[in-house]
Amino acid sequence: MDDKPVFVVTGPPNKGKSSLVSALINDDRVEIDERAGTTTKSVEYPIKVDGETMLAIWDTPGFENVRQLKEILLDWGIKESGKDNLELFRRFCHEYRDDRDFHNEIEILTPIVMFGGMIVYVVDSSVPYSDSQYLNEIEIIKMTGLPRIAILNPIDGSDELEEWRTHLKEHFSLIKVFNPYKTTFDERLRLFDAFSHLESIWEERIHKTIEYLKRNRENVLHDSANIISVTVLEVYHSKYQVPCDNLKTEADHIKLLFNELEEKVRRIFDKRKNEIVNLFGYRKIPVNASYELKENNVLQKTSIKKYLSPNQKALIGAVVGASAGATVDVTLLGGGLGAPTVLGTIIGAGVGYLKDFDPVNIIKGVSKTGRMYKVDKLKPELGFIIINCFRELITLLYNKSAADREPIKINYDYDKKTTYKFVHIMNKVIKESNLDLYSDNVKTELRRVVQDQLVQDNKMVN
Repeated sequence: MDDKPVFVVTGPPNKGKSSLVSALINDDRVEIDERAGTTTKSVEYPIKVDGETMLAIWDTPGFENVRQLKEILLDWGIKESGKDNLELFRRFCHEYRDDRDFHNEIEILTPIVMFGGMIVYVVDSSVPYSDSQYLNEIEIIKMTGLPRIAILNPIDGSDELEEWRTHLKEHFSLIKVFNPYKTTFDERLRLFDAFSHLESIWEERIHKTIEYLKRNRENVLHDSANIISVTVLEVYHSKYQVPCDNLKTEADHIKLLFNELEEKVRRIFDKRKNEIVNLFGYRKIPVNASYELKENNVLQKTSIKKYLSPNQKALIGAVVGASAGATVDVTLLGGGLGAPTVLGTIIGAGVGYLKDFDPVNIIKGVSKTGRMYKVDKLKPELGFIIINCFRELITLLYNKSAADREPIKINYDYDKKTTYKFVHIMNKVIKESNLDLYSDNVKTELRRVVQDQLVQDNKMVN
């Protein structure tokens, strides 16, 4: 057996084999379909670290004529287990390689006889166990003499788990419950760690792979935070202006300015969203099908309602009101806004909570210069909306299994201390937005608070 781990994933059709592979390698190229028989060929999916293949996972079809396979092997004198058994499996692959009746069995056994490795047997543990349906497959796997683990996939519930454990414990070295559709990043790492205990010569490579995946996770969060902060800075630094029309009122011009703002923000957001999707390496996952902002328009009323709740508006208003009346750099660190800021807090919270937040109100100030109206200042709420949109996208991409194509939910509201931190840095962004360049301090501080929140989001999901 090679010291490079090879995992051959097999089992009955349509029980989650490809979903397991997709989840473990976090690659959405693995074909997943509710119909049985989607996987017809064995496919290798390597995991590489610094260009070196550390381990490989094979996705295989479901068994098709396993009873006939068992009869042939018994006629050849195969034992329940033995050192010569793999040679008989090789003989079968050679003699029956062109027999269509054994197409799936050949596809399953080929990587097994080529590499040895470990067999990962996936079953739907939400249905009752049946000797007549599964025992022949289990006995064939056992005959290989290779390390083997059973994955109980509770597709529709866990009522039958103990029955499955009872029947499989004498046949498999290890039994794990793992739902590839509901798994988190940390759960995937724990399954890899479980694999490492089945073969001592694999431990070093598997643990190196785990450390690489952890390191890559941190790097992706860092890079995502940088993309988000760059987006916020670009939105606030961009110029928004429209020609003056003497037949229109100032309110009319503000609406035109908002349309200009809305379109520019949409383009900026769309570009940065694609950068983040590429950063995560997804190719086929239907991001827009799960991610509600199909048009990437973060300034629609529905978007603002979703990403800026009344409670959060109230808290932002409280901090902004407090900031207007006093220095609050340290007040929230103790858990409260402090007595000197009570009046501003009450006024800000009341306005923020009760007022229906019309998207146009994102614009805080406009001015007329010559024949142009321009935006002078944007409110800090826009930064919260943009950041929350990206938080949802990143949580979708990172904490979900690639096998899971359903939406994921996070809490868009921030606690008091975090709200203060974001308002504090957004005030700095607004102050420097009219300068040629933002200071390094502002760029670093914004990225840091965004990254801290992304890390916190991931912890809550895991």
